[in-house]
Amino acid sequence: MASLLSEGGYHTIASQQQLNINKDYKRLEAFAAFQSILSYRNMTKPAQTFLAGIITNSENEVPIDGVTVEVDGLSYTTDTWESVFKDYTSNRDLIHNGFYLFENLEAGKTVEVKFSAPGFDTVTKTTTIKSNPEGQSNDNITWLDIAMT
Repeated sequence: MASLLSEGGYHTIASQQQLNINKDYKRLEAFAAFQSILSYRNMTKPAQTFLAGIITNSENEVPIDGVTVEVDGLSYTTDTWESVFKDYTSNRDLIHNGFYLFENLEAGKTVEVKFSAPGFDTVTKTTTIKSNPEGQSNDNITWLDIAMT
């Protein structure tokens, strides 16, 4: 019997549980499952690109809430207590994930990614968007984790 094992909902590590709260992080997990099904069925995988990462505080390594990430004319703001975490806890300091995700950026294109948040120095990084539709899921995800001061 064909099957797919995913540990996306089983994590006992607090940082992983906090990522699972983010709906876009779950999209990455779904993408991996989708890719697996297509491979099993010997079907053509569609071209798909992702730019994703986790933004942390360089002083304490805690993920930062409310960071605005800009790339190629698009903008994403990381989760905050007001936007998501209030549904899980009344303690504003308990949950942080610092996760961001962009989809369908141009494969092979070098982009400038700008990170800004109140109380932190703005950070700008350059990265090239990778894509390999015939490869593994991670061959289509450009990871750009950063620390802000």
